[in-house]
Amino acid sequence: MGGHSSKGHFQRTQLVTTYKGALENKYDMIKEVGKGAQGTTWLVRSKFNPDEQMVAKETLTKTDEGRQEFLKEFEKMRALEHPNIAKVIELVEGTTPNGTQQLFVISELAPGSDLYKYMQTMMEDRAELSEQWIAAVFKQAMAGVSYLHAQNITHNDLKPDNILVMKGFNKSDPNMIPDVVINDFGCANHVSESIACGDPRYCPPEAWRATILPYLQIPGEEDAPDPQHIKINNKVDVWSMGATLFELLSGGKLPFLYKPCRLQEFCNSIKDTGGPFHEMKNGVLAPDAVKVRTHCPNCSVEVCDLIKLMLEKDVNKRPLARTVLEHKWFDIEGMPLDASTKQMLHLRTSKGVAHSILMNALALKVHRDHYDECKAIFNEADEDHSGTIDQAEFVKAATKLKLLGRGTDVNLSSTGSEITISTKEASKWFESIDIDKTGDINFNEFLAMSFDWSKLSAKELEGNLKKLFSDLDADGNGLIDINELRATFQGVVEDEEIDILMSTCSRNGVELSLDEVKSFLFDEGSNRSYTDHMQKVVTHKAKKRKEAIEENCCVGGVFVCLSAILIWKCWLTPGL
Repeated sequence: MGGHSSKGHFQRTQLVTTYKGALENKYDMIKEVGKGAQGTTWLVRSKFNPDEQMVAKETLTKTDEGRQEFLKEFEKMRALEHPNIAKVIELVEGTTPNGTQQLFVISELAPGSDLYKYMQTMMEDRAELSEQWIAAVFKQAMAGVSYLHAQNITHNDLKPDNILVMKGFNKSDPNMIPDVVINDFGCANHVSESIACGDPRYCPPEAWRATILPYLQIPGEEDAPDPQHIKINNKVDVWSMGATLFELLSGGKLPFLYKPCRLQEFCNSIKDTGGPFHEMKNGVLAPDAVKVRTHCPNCSVEVCDLIKLMLEKDVNKRPLARTVLEHKWFDIEGMPLDASTKQMLHLRTSKGVAHSILMNALALKVHRDHYDECKAIFNEADEDHSGTIDQAEFVKAATKLKLLGRGTDVNLSSTGSEITISTKEASKWFESIDIDKTGDINFNEFLAMSFDWSKLSAKELEGNLKKLFSDLDADGNGLIDINELRATFQGVVEDEEIDILMSTCSRNGVELSLDEVKSFLFDEGSNRSYTDHMQKVVTHKAKKRKEAIEENCCVGGVFVCLSAILIWKCWLTPGL
């Protein structure tokens, strides 16, 4: 570790790159897996790692407006980094040999499909679908929602269809707790933007009054409150998640309708005053509370209480997402973090800003199957459920979870059996991990400095390195030059550090090969010269800063003395 100076803030979103070229150059198209009005979804395979499959979503719209909406959703997704948010990998923008324009968003594959379908598969296989299992999965989804809200983003379309399961159902381990993520940000908005209504079956009363009814101009609703005076905030997501939980525990029933109903059937009944649309509208807008016990008779008292809280019709009484995560129902699933997990994970020393940025870029390539330990530690450190770790949480976790253990250069002290570190030392680590200088560490920043890369096979590591190298190698010539590094570092790495990297890690001093990038990232011995050079630069700059401070103090002292003499003379001399 060590101090590094920089010229600005690093934009993490740029680590999720845009590839200018045909999809076929980087991916093999396996099969079409979905097609709708807005686009086609393909299952694709990476050419850098044939064992890794991903999803490519292509927009079919040819209008500028449609393309901008597609790109807007991509920008939303690439700004989000959390283990329970679907990970977008890159944007592919190019032209096929026959001249057809392409626009694809590449994202991680969800082998288990959406949550409701996964649960149906479990029941078809006669697996035990317990409340404990649902609690464990639902808690992950709520953690993703809480993170979104901490980023001032409202999803607006939460439902079982948009909660993806990241592992396929395993008959040999039917009660496995899979990772789940929040997906589909087409209706998501920032707190400063207007609300975009999603699936009305999962909307709260305030969304019905402010968006659904005014939009449809339904007869008989003329006396409804003025939509402009209705308060809508991110608690719409809490209601939607409450409706989702009700549906999961009741066997597919929707709250306030109290029976299953597909979206198409629901929307087709708008003109039928006795149909499900109006039946739900009347139930949601009436003052009566949701009937949980009637339709979830075998559920615990705790989960019934939680559903009632989340489906509270008074938005002011409805809890925040982070408050939901503190509910006692989740204790049914709560198990202490395994001690061996804590012992396995330690943060590692960074060689400099350049090293930290490249490790962050590489961490984005890691498949989620490999980082369970990192995710468990991160979640335990994130005490306020914001989806990020602030400095106070980091200092506390560094001691409690012994993050700064073997292999680090931090001085540890023991008090009995308790290992502690100074706030100063922990703060230095925090600053080196927080590469975008936001004052918080997000999951990918934490993963970059804590992941045990030895867990990957040589083939997997090589595949991830090739993907990273391809992102850096803008001209595709198989080498990375100084200008390509500067573009990656966005001006936050000083030229002096880039020059040292090139002179100590590159054989020709001006370009880096794939093997040289790998050596820089992982080979401590071969890069001792780089580390030594960087330490000399840091020491030299610290010395210069100290001399400048002392010189300023000296000049300041002389100025104070001369000023005092002048004032004294003025006081002694009449008329001055």
